[in-house]
Order: sequence, then C-alpha cells, then structure tokens
Amino acid sequence: MPHGLRFALLGPLRAWRHGRELDLGRPQQRSLLAMLVLRRGRAVSDGAAIEALWGEAPPVRATQSVRILVSRLRAVLEPGGPPWQVLTTVPGGYVLGCGPGTTDLDEFDALLAEAAAAQAGGDLTAAHARLTAALALWQGDPLAGLPGPAAEAERAALDLRRFDALERRLDLDLVLSRHREVIAELTTLCDRYPLRERLREMLMLALYRSGRQAEALGIFDDTRRRLADELGVDPDDALTTLYKRILDRDPSLSAPAPAEGPAPGPAPAQLPADVADFVGRDDLIGELAGLLRAGAAAVPVTVICGMGGMGKTTLAVHLAHRVRESYPDGQLYVNLRGSSPDPLSPEAVLGAFLRALGVPGPRIPEDLEECAALYRSSLAGRRVLVVLDNAADAAQLRPLLPGTASCGVIVTARSRLPGFGTGRVVDLDALTAGEGVELVARMAGAERVAAEPAAAEAVVEACARVPLAVRIAGARLAARPAWTISFLASRLADERRRIPELRAGDLALESTFALGYRQLDAGPARAFRLLASSDADDFGTGAAAALLGTDEYTAEDLCETLVDVSLLESVAPGRYRLHDLLRLYGRGLPEAERAQALSRLVGFYLDTAVAARLTEEPGDATVRSLARTQAPAFADMDEVRRWITAEARNIFHTLRQCDTDPSAGPLVFAASYLVRSELHYLRFPEVLEVAEAIARAASRTGEVRGEALARSALAHMLGLARRLAEARRECEAALALSERCGHRLVTADCTHLLGALCLVERRFEEAAAHLTEALAMQRTLADDLGVTNSLGLLARCLFALGSGEEALATAEDAVERARAAGSEGLGARLYDLATILRGLGRSDEALAAFTDALDFFAAAGDPLTGGRILVSIAELHLDADRHQAAAASAEQALAGGSGDAWGRARAWTILGQVLIASGEHDRGRACLTEALDVFTTLGAPEAADVRALLDR
Repeated sequence: MPHGLRFALLGPLRAWRHGRELDLGRPQQRSLLAMLVLRRGRAVSDGAAIEALWGEAPPVRATQSVRILVSRLRAVLEPGGPPWQVLTTVPGGYVLGCGPGTTDLDEFDALLAEAAAAQAGGDLTAAHARLTAALALWQGDPLAGLPGPAAEAERAALDLRRFDALERRLDLDLVLSRHREVIAELTTLCDRYPLRERLREMLMLALYRSGRQAEALGIFDDTRRRLADELGVDPDDALTTLYKRILDRDPSLSAPAPAEGPAPGPAPAQLPADVADFVGRDDLIGELAGLLRAGAAAVPVTVICGMGGMGKTTLAVHLAHRVRESYPDGQLYVNLRGSSPDPLSPEAVLGAFLRALGVPGPRIPEDLEECAALYRSSLAGRRVLVVLDNAADAAQLRPLLPGTASCGVIVTARSRLPGFGTGRVVDLDALTAGEGVELVARMAGAERVAAEPAAAEAVVEACARVPLAVRIAGARLAARPAWTISFLASRLADERRRIPELRAGDLALESTFALGYRQLDAGPARAFRLLASSDADDFGTGAAAALLGTDEYTAEDLCETLVDVSLLESVAPGRYRLHDLLRLYGRGLPEAERAQALSRLVGFYLDTAVAARLTEEPGDATVRSLARTQAPAFADMDEVRRWITAEARNIFHTLRQCDTDPSAGPLVFAASYLVRSELHYLRFPEVLEVAEAIARAASRTGEVRGEALARSALAHMLGLARRLAEARRECEAALALSERCGHRLVTADCTHLLGALCLVERRFEEAAAHLTEALAMQRTLADDLGVTNSLGLLARCLFALGSGEEALATAEDAVERARAAGSEGLGARLYDLATILRGLGRSDEALAAFTDALDFFAAAGDPLTGGRILVSIAELHLDADRHQAAAASAEQALAGGSGDAWGRARAWTILGQVLIASGEHDRGRACLTEALDVFTTLGAPEAADVRALLDR
C-alpha cells in the first residue's frame, strides 16, 4: 500500500492515509480522484479529465480548473508537500500511483477470483463464503454522489458487477439447499428489479422447494403480465420451462441431497477477546489492516516486535478483530510461549491447528515436514487469519506459515526475528502522552482524570508511556476509588519503588521484564545490569565498553545480544538506548560492580572530552594535563561537533549522577568547554549546578585538585554568563586551591581569568597586573595558547590605560600567534584587535576585523559569541551615526545570536539610543530601562552607562 493510502469505491468515495480518513474536498475534486484511482496507474490527460467531469459543456478555463483540482488533491494525499510521489505528472497527463490492493474494489475482485477457483474445485461452501464476503464490501451505490458523465458510467459498470456477484451467490444458495433463507431477499430484489427474469426464476424455485407451489406459479403469472404491459414481450424460455416443470411437479426440481460424510465443522474462531479500552496507534493499525486486507501475490505477514510491556499481543488481537471479516474461513491463534524457558514446538502447534481445521487426529502425521505440508494443503484456497503470538525465533515460525496468499499472518515477538526475512516488521514504541492519559481515563474514569489532569500526565510519564505499565496504573486506580491520582503519582515518583508499584492482580511489569532477562546467559545478563547503571540517554560502543570493562568489539556483541531480546534498543549503528523502566528494573537486580562501572564511564568521558578539546585547540596545555590515557584522536572539528551533539547530554547526566564523587572534577573542567556551543548552551544552569555539587563533594573529602578544577570550571562558566561577582569568588577559590595542590597550569589559568574578569569590570590596572602575571607563568610552562589569550586581553587593558600604539601592536601579535597556531581562539583575538581599532577611530579596519571574527564564530557554530560581536558592530555604526545600520545589527543579534542576558542588554541599549535619536523617546527609554534592569541584576559596569543615558 504505497504511502499508506487506501481507497473505497464501492459506496461513497473515501480515502485513508495510514488509517486516518482524508477530507477529499468538493464533488468535482472527488470525481477526478475516482477517475485516477480507477485508471489503476494509467495516465489521465487534461482532455480526458475535462470530458469526464463536464462532458460536452466544460467551463471556459477547464484545463486550469483541472490543474487546480490536481493541486488540491496532492495537498490532501501528500500533506508533506513536494516532491510529489503519489499523484505525479507524466507526459500523458496525471498518474495516481496506487498499486494492487489499495482499493476495496481490488479486494472485491480477489474474493470473486477465489470464489471461482473454489467452485471449480468443488468446494461450494467456500465459494459461497467468498461471494458473501465480497458483497459485504459494498456500502451503498458505488461512487455515490459524484458528478460527471465518467462517474455515472463507472457507477453503472460497477453496479452490473455487483449484480453478477449477487446472482452467483444466490445460485449457490439454491445449490446448497438454502432456499428458505433466500426467499425474503429474492422477494425484495424482484420488487426492486421487476423485469429481471433470472431473479424471478430463482424466487420461483426457492418457493417451490419450500412447499409453496401456488406462490411460485403466481410469480410467473405476475411476470408475464408485467412484460406484456411494459415491454410487449413474453417471458424467456428458461422462465417458461421452469413454470411448466413446477406445474408438473418435476422431481428433479427438488433440493439437492446433502453430501455424504460428516457435516463440516464451524470455521475456527480462536481469537482472544478484543480489549474494550484499546487506545492509540490508529495510523499503524490502518496501515497494517490495509496490508492484511489487500490482495497480494504472497502471504501477507505482519511482524510486531518490541520490548515486554509494549502491547504487542494487545495490538495483534485488536488488529485481528479489525480484519476478521476479510477472513471468513476462520482465525487461528496460538501463544507460542517464546519468552518462556519451554517454547511450544512447531509440531504441537500444527497438530492443534489441523484439528481446528477439521482434520481428524489419526490423519495428522508425526513428521514435521509432512505435518506442515498437510497444514498448507488444508489452508489452500481458504481465507484464514493466523495469529502467532510471542514467537521465539524464525525456526519456530517457518513451519506455521500458510502457503497461499489467501491467508494472512500476524506475528508478535520480543526480537526482530533474525533470519526470518518475511513480511512487514513493526518496532512497537511507547504510547504518546495523550494516548496514555486516555487509557488511564478509560480504566479509572474520565471524571477522575478531568479533575487531576496534571497528576494523570505525571502517572503516564512515570510509566514511561509503556502500555502495560499505564494499564497497571489504571487498574490500580480503578480498584481503589478512594485514591487520588496524585497519590498514585507520588508513589510512582520514587524510582526505587516504581517497578514494585506497577503490579495489579496478575499483571506485573517486573514479571514481564523478567521473562526476557531470564533468557540471557551470564555475560549478557551482567552487561544488562551494568548498562542499567548509567543515566545516559543513550550510549555508543565506547561508553558501553567503559561500563562493561571490556573492549568495544566485545561490548558491541553484548549490546547486540540484548537488542535481539528487546532489552536494549539500537537507535543508530553503534548507538544504543535503554528504556527508562528497563533501566530501573536492571538497577533492582543484584550487582556489586556498579560503582566501578560508573567510575570507568567518567574516565572514558574525561579522556574523550580532552581529545575533543585538543582537536579544537591543540595548544591547550591545561586540558592536556587532565588526560589519563591517550584517547583515540578525532579526525577534524566536524567529527568533534558530531560527538558533542551526541554526547553532551550524556556527559551532563553522568556528571549529575556522580555529583557526590570528587574525582569527577577534571571531567567538569573539560566538559565546561562543551556548554559553550549552540546546542548545549541551554544546559548551562544545570551544568553549573552539577559543578557546584562536585566542588562541594571534593571539599568535603579533601580532594584539593578535583575541587580546584571544578571551581575553575565554575568560574569560567559564570564569567561567560557575566555573573561577575560569583565568577570572581569561584576564581579566587580555585586559584588558592591550585596553589595548595601545586597545579601550576590551573594557577596560571585562574590568574588569566581574574584578569579577564577585571577587564569586564573596567578595573584596567588590576586586570593588566593579573594578565602580566599570568603571561609570565604561561611562558614558563610553555602554554602557548595561554600566552596568546593573555596577550589579546592585555592589549585591551593597555588601550584603556592610554597606551594605544602598544595595545595595537600587542593585539596584532596575539592575532598572528593564533593564526600561526591554527587556534580556535583566533576569533576572540580578532575581536580584541577590532575593539582597539574602533577605539583608535580606524572604523573601516575595525569593521573588517569584527566581520572576520563574526565569520569565524559562525563557522565554529558559536552563536553566543557571534551575537556579542553583532552588538559590537552595532556600536561601531552608532559611533558613526549610522543609525539604521546600528539598529539592523542589534536586531539581528537579538533575533538569532545574542542568547545571553548581557548581550541582549547591550543590544537594547543600542536600540534605545537609535529610537531616541529618531524621536521615539518613549520606546527608546523603554529599551534602555530594560537594559538597565539586566545590567543591574548582573552587577555589570554597563549599568552606569545606561543610567547616564536615561538621565540626559
């Protein structure tokens, strides 16, 4: 079913996309769609469409109207927009790409073909069942309500096909001695179609066989009068001959004798009861139902897989009930017990299925291949749905597959069944939040959920939207009407109690998870327990190897084993995710190695973060000093950025999980560089919180080096956020700690940072002193990056202190050093140079340097610093009274770059000045007031500047 589309033609035109019905628009639009569907992949030209829609009286702009209708249909059928893949334009016109099995007409034709085959083979009962199922597809007049001559012609043709199928079925009713059952139906049909002699012939025969000879003869007399009055003709020879035979009581007109032998048993109907409160998965059910209903060249097989508790069986049974009318010869169901220690054998299942299909026990072979062959023969030509629940593996399933496309199969399994290679595989995921709340409402009462909607959402999220967990929570609430939903939410909020809490009667999430866990050998079982130790959202093979204390190849093999039994999810090649509830279950299992596993993970992330930073900045001697082992190098900065994108959240989760571990201090320091990129700046406050916790833990345990690194990281991040007083306090603490433990590189780094903070605070002499001191230490330690960075900031201090030429030379020296080293700090040093050039009045050169710096940070993916440079460019334009250009740069900074409060306040300051200069005093003062509030909150010296502007 391409693109999940299905169409109904045997009644009003309808269409569905992934199970969701579409609004097909106005009648002419629907008529054009019907024509495209009925062409079955053949092109419809503009001319053909015009003739079909309007006949001989088209509108003036008919071609344009057709194209508008095509455009509207495309928007309905493919809401994602171009390129169009369903309704395409070809040299001959327009083609709708709907393959076989996408319409109810296809299903009708397939059932008629099966009926003909069954009748030719002598199985009249099966032929009758197929014809009955085919006629049940009709929902009134075909293409009802569609205008245009083409729709009218198609409607007439389809009506003839339905009537032909109806006559065939009525014929079989009489052959199968169901004459009494069809009298009422035939009477109604004869009233509706009084001149159809074949219908009257069948009604006469049914009445005669039911002992109603006089009524049968009366039908003939009525028919003769009608034909003479309305058409001036006599009844045909077949009707006249039947009349004479009934008059003569011809013995051959009696109902056929029943066939010898036992009467066929009822069609098997083994499906478990459908759940009354099934919710969600509408699109998926629509798609899978379409696959199972569609005529196909091979057996349609649907495989539903996923971890325990995801609702595989519930979905399979619900889906089976949805399509059961398409399988009138029966439905077979078996729980294969694949997740138990003793799965059912294929021989046992085949024996039970064959007995359900009417094969006597003594005829069932003991040999598996012979038994499977008899099973396939018994299903040949029959429309039977087979539901194989909880499969163990492909070997268990293969003998249970029918051999003909008339049957359908639904399989559920925890694994993706490696080696099975048959059918449409669906990985079942959790419910949406809305679906989870709806399930709770259906089970516990809509009124209770309406009274506590937030608590209901909290319960669903605590259940991780796993259907079984949500169902258990709903069952607990239903069984305890005195409980509030908030009370249950509070019980589930405790992660240590959550798994035991999710139990109701014979439903228990823990038991479901245990079925998968108990299948594991010792190695994968240990791997599951240790992987559950980490709070990371997902992890690669490197992190897995660290947790497991092994190499990456072994770790990957163990992870793939867990994926096979749905205890782990493969989210991308070499990356895995553990479901939240499975993680909690794993942590409830005994495991003595968890602390060591987390320590190994911290070490892995530290080494890799160091390698990432050194790829960005090879001259960073401070970070280089943190490395414990030589981590694999990154190829380039693109690879570093991909790694940061994949791992920054996981590093944060690991740090938060280890916030009482003083040894995590080095990782905090290395990771502090990661939060400066665009994707992870919003995690800044949380990283600060974790760094503070690790610093406190290090302080409690006397881990001086770890505390020094954690507080240094804190100082850098607080300074970046312009929280200057806090940054200074942490920097001074880190400086004292680094001197205590003798970590001279951190001492130099903290001294440099004190200089940077003093520069921002406009304490220029103090800043120059700190930076000069830092330079001396950095030169002694051969910290080339530190030297370059300190020179750049010292240049700005020198300019502020009146040494303009020396400042310019120092800034140019820093730029050349950064450029020669290929340093990622080049953008910052260009910014220093541009600031000095601006102060010297060399505006054009300053603008060029600012622009180079802006381009550099844009290429590096750092919109925070880029936004700040845009503000500096705006200030440069404002210096030259280029108000429009200044406003444009400030607005650009606010719109996409300046993501921090300090930068936004600078932009508002510029906009305020521009607005006041243009006469909009109220708006201008409002911007300045907003900026003043921010600067005052941050304790920034710019507050005095803005206050002066407001006082003018």
